[in-house]
Formats: sequence, structure tokens, C-alpha cells
Amino acid sequence: MPARRGPASGLVGLPPMVRATPAAPCAEQRESRYRLGRWARLTITLSVVVLALLFVTGALPAATVEPPATSQVTVHSGDTLFSIADDAVSGGELGPMVEQIRRLNGLDDLAAGVQLPAGLVLVVPAG
Repeated sequence: MPARRGPASGLVGLPPMVRATPAAPCAEQRESRYRLGRWARLTITLSVVVLALLFVTGALPAATVEPPATSQVTVHSGDTLFSIADDAVSGGELGPMVEQIRRLNGLDDLAAGVQLPAGLVLVVPAG
């Protein structure tokens, strides 16, 4: 005879218990007619562990990211984003510095080779 499997819910039915005396139930008697199966207990245990981990990691303070060091540069007559980036970068590529200057100052629509108006103050990443 093949082994009998429990229902998909994980609850396994127990036969009704007969009480010896209503006033003094023995330790073997159970109030519930159902008990959790192995997979249901495992699922509940894993769910509690995952929720506890989410709570612990969510309760920890988030690492604060310090903004990069910046300096202010006043634009002179004939300056472009490339000339300002060239002054800010000591060697290396100018493209990433130009993009950072654009992002910091909200100049996303401005082309890199366009002359900037004199007297404009720009925030430039230091270094």
C-alpha cells in the first residue's frame, strides 16, 4: 500500500479524541484536531527568519555618502566647459569632468564647446 500523503495545506487531520473525564483532561489529549505538517512548519520558520533579517537590516542606519568636495569657479570671458574642466583636472580625461560639471550645475542642455557667459559662478568638483 503506498504511503498516504497529507493535504496540500500542510494541515494533517487527527482523529477525534475521547475524553476520560471532562473535569481532568490527561496530558495526551489535545484541544485542536489539526497539527502542522513538516513542510508547513518549515515554511513558517523560514518566513519568520526572513522577516527578522529584513527587520534587522532595515533597522540599521544607512551608510551616509558624503558629497564630493567642490569649489566655485567664476567664468571669465571666452571660457567653455572644456576649459574649466581642463583647469580642474590635473591630467586625465576631460569628458567625465565635463559631465560632472554639467550635472552639478544643471547645464545638461548646454553643449560642451559653447562659450559660457562671463561672471557665471559654477560648482566644480575638486581634484
